[in-house]
Amino acid sequence: MSLPQLPNVTKLSRYVTRILGQNPGRYSLQGTNTYLIHDPDHPTSLILLDTAQGIPSYLPLVTPFLSSPSLQSIQIVLSHWHQDHVGGLKDVLEVLKGKKWTIWKHATSGGEGEKDQDRELEEVVRRIVQGGDKGDESAHSAAQTLVKGGRIRALKQGQKLKVGNVELDILHTPGHTTDSISLLLSVPESDPKLFTFDTVLGHGTAVFGDLGAYMASLKYLLERMGKEGEGRWRCILAMGRRSRRGGRRSGSTLDIGRRGRIRSSRRSRWEVAVAGRY
Repeated sequence: MSLPQLPNVTKLSRYVTRILGQNPGRYSLQGTNTYLIHDPDHPTSLILLDTAQGIPSYLPLVTPFLSSPSLQSIQIVLSHWHQDHVGGLKDVLEVLKGKKWTIWKHATSGGEGEKDQDRELEEVVRRIVQGGDKGDESAHSAAQTLVKGGRIRALKQGQKLKVGNVELDILHTPGHTTDSISLLLSVPESDPKLFTFDTVLGHGTAVFGDLGAYMASLKYLLERMGKEGEGRWRCILAMGRRSRRGGRRSGSTLDIGRRGRIRSSRRSRWEVAVAGRY
């Protein structure tokens, strides 16, 4: 499959910047898309969506944003446990030494193999903290953390994160993995934007661990898009480029590969961008 070239860094809007993970491949397409969520009117904080795979050439692309003198605090949201989305966490935290950071991730609910991934991520953070970086020093109960006694905070369905006037609504969308999330971005006087990460891809067929859960998540996303009302939608995925604009019409479709198409009963117009395969 021939894929179009994408710039390493792209400002998608006033509030969203995409940075490619520098890990192109069969499953990561042009490379994992990571995103910076920022409000120019509030430059002291931002949100980073995923940390890519840990490829050395990624760090020089994201560092100018993370090392900005005006930046005081950052929230890091991990979309799911796959390494091309979380493998760069250690490097990112090294850049953030001296700044306040908070890490968020939804808990896995599969077997021990998946739960081990949460524990391994917590071990990465523990080593950084032992090295002298305090990051997020606030105390959390066991229910608030990914691992008991850990520093990574557990995301919950319906939870909201904010940076300036930008709000992210957490949507638990399992199927690709048990911990997979999507995010609904809302800004005053702007169209909503949906980050689907690896739940919906820009090219090819999505990979899922649980087909039933995956289909239910797709249905939920379409229902949520309808619930937010008519208008123009933009979906921002995990790998690939902004692909196509959908016209305002009844029965808009979302292609999900071999399973055919999921049809929306709502009239809406939305644009598809893309994030990644795994």
